[in-house]
Amino acid sequence: MGYLKISDRSRRGISGAFLLACVCGGVVGLSAPSLAQTAPLEEYEVVQGLDSGLLALPGVGGPEEVIYSATLTVPGAGWVRVAFSDQGALGTDLPANMRLRITSLKDHHSQHLNATTIEQWRHTSAYFNGNSVLVEVLARPGQGVGRVVIDKIIAGSGFTVGGDSICGPTDDRILSSDPRVARLRSVGCTAWLIDDCARCFLTAGHCTGSATVAEFNVPLSTSSGSIVFSAPRDQYAVDAVSMQSNGGLGVGNDWAYFGTFPNTETGLTAGQAQGAWFRLAPAAPTSAGDIRITGYGTTGSGVPREWNQVQKTHTGPFVTKTSGFGISYQTDTTGGNSGSPVIEEATGLAIGIHTHAGCSTTAGNNGTAIDRPELQNALANPRGVCCPPIRGIEISVPQFDLITPDQPFAFEVTIVEVDGPLDPGSAQLFFAVDGGAFQSAALAPLGGDRFEAILPATDCGQTIAYYVRATSDGRETIEPFGAPAAAFEALSATAIVTTANNNFQTADGWTVENISVTEGGWEIGTPDGFRGAPPRDFDGSGRAYVTGAARGMDLDGGPTILLSPRYDMSNAPSNSQLSYARWFTNDDQRAGLPDQDRLVVQVSDNDGGTWVTLETVDDAMGGNQWRQMIWNLADHINLTSQVRVRFVVSDNPNDSVTEAAIDAFRIEGLECGNCRADFDGDGDLTIFDFLAFQNAFATGDMRADFDGDGSLTIFDFLAFQNEFALGCP
Repeated sequence: MGYLKISDRSRRGISGAFLLACVCGGVVGLSAPSLAQTAPLEEYEVVQGLDSGLLALPGVGGPEEVIYSATLTVPGAGWVRVAFSDQGALGTDLPANMRLRITSLKDHHSQHLNATTIEQWRHTSAYFNGNSVLVEVLARPGQGVGRVVIDKIIAGSGFTVGGDSICGPTDDRILSSDPRVARLRSVGCTAWLIDDCARCFLTAGHCTGSATVAEFNVPLSTSSGSIVFSAPRDQYAVDAVSMQSNGGLGVGNDWAYFGTFPNTETGLTAGQAQGAWFRLAPAAPTSAGDIRITGYGTTGSGVPREWNQVQKTHTGPFVTKTSGFGISYQTDTTGGNSGSPVIEEATGLAIGIHTHAGCSTTAGNNGTAIDRPELQNALANPRGVCCPPIRGIEISVPQFDLITPDQPFAFEVTIVEVDGPLDPGSAQLFFAVDGGAFQSAALAPLGGDRFEAILPATDCGQTIAYYVRATSDGRETIEPFGAPAAAFEALSATAIVTTANNNFQTADGWTVENISVTEGGWEIGTPDGFRGAPPRDFDGSGRAYVTGAARGMDLDGGPTILLSPRYDMSNAPSNSQLSYARWFTNDDQRAGLPDQDRLVVQVSDNDGGTWVTLETVDDAMGGNQWRQMIWNLADHINLTSQVRVRFVVSDNPNDSVTEAAIDAFRIEGLECGNCRADFDGDGDLTIFDFLAFQNAFATGDMRADFDGDGSLTIFDFLAFQNEFALGCP
């Protein structure tokens, strides 16, 4: 018998309650077709009926506030998921001004749900690591009455075993990070993005009975093999309406095609966020060279348990294609690989869907060919989110990285009537400044299919989001697709001046000084999530500066000092900002020791002669997660030609596990003048502006970075020439 412990705090509901509820669920069965390679979650349900009662925040206007919170704990669970009641007026009801925030108390990752997204998630949350989550209700004053009812907690832990089908004496799969391939839950399969118009997914048909969530950027599992979920920003709810599946009718006839809703945290679709997808072959070949399988299979003997159900890949020879659209290949797979793409190594094209085991010395693992007629028919007739809206009109909107500050910004929009008329007066520009509410303005006709849109004047440094909406016979078309969540964004500035931009694939002038360090000093490496280290780098480039790159190595002794190159900021904008992502943990307090280890961040304007401390980070501030920090440098130092930054960390005395990491280091400022082409600043455009620009370019002065990409190239010359030709306002 297990228990769910709940602590509940509410400003306008139950106060200070403490409840115990019996664990009434059971472990989900792991049975599957004999050769189908799934790895379902071992999960159980804790049934209870926590009811917030009616909730509201009185008043008119004002900021968002937390008006109700409950901490939910399932002792012994490795992960949890919250299920909310959908029983109409007696269930969870979120008016427009109210939303939920669910936060893991282990890694502090959060998900936000509103009235629309909770329906998309079928009244469940994302998967959260750890055994406790904090559920909060956030509301703005005076705009509605809501309610939250939690039906049950879905929880699980442990190591899921799936059937092996290794095509030789050893499991030869290696870790991989293909952004196109997702882990499919709760069924325990693999799915992958394809090049249809909405960037939807393919998987095996037998994987779709309980497929509810696709997740990317999956961390390594624990040392015992228990899975670890990605952050909610990498989890996507499956659209049941989009699902087309035959349920799995055996080798050669086992397929599914589906889509997912935009992410609750980023507003992006999976395709937008991942930025990559598979191209489908017109048909599976009858003979081929090597075949690659990439997916989320389980692990057996000889393979690290941390690799269990994380992305791995292997290549092996193609065997055959049958007349029944079955394909086989001698490529290693295990349970959890069902649904993986079958990739022709020579071309990179997806030629089928992996579905079944069967490897031997004479046979291979098996799948369904991409030219299966029923699958092709489904692809030709998408549903739900996979089916883009019928467009009576097509809208073309230019995308701008920068817009001129302090004055309205006009641009041209094209609206073409395709299979219906443009509804008069329906063409509108929507814009929002610095994350505020969207406002609208009518587009002005310029004749034919041309319209003028005008963004309002913005202050230098503000960000403005924008999109265009119009209708044809009442049918709505929005550009870009997915707006407002995926609206275009532009920065109000005449230029971005980049002094430094490091993702730490190489040292790039950074140096390390180790003082009394026995092991684990700063070095470039790939984080692996082991024993307090980050599970991955921050910016997705793969590497970061870490304290000890070898697995299991933390900092011992110290300090270890990571020192930047010298930066010449004598001509940098006065608003230049330093930004970096940091990770810091130590287990002093958890081990019953004095909390004394720190990560110290300092900056100097005299080449390291003296240092100004920006922050001193302890374990609580680190929070066992990546945190991005931004500092206005002029608030702390003079912008000289001798600016340096350093990161100092110690485990001295060596009595704890201390891990630190730094990534995504940038120093940038904004030019806010109205005439960048006046490079010498004399108020006129002359040959001397060309000479001043050329000198800056030749000496590496980033003021010459006119296209704002962080490097000096021929495109900066072209951008300068274009602005010079346009003249000053």
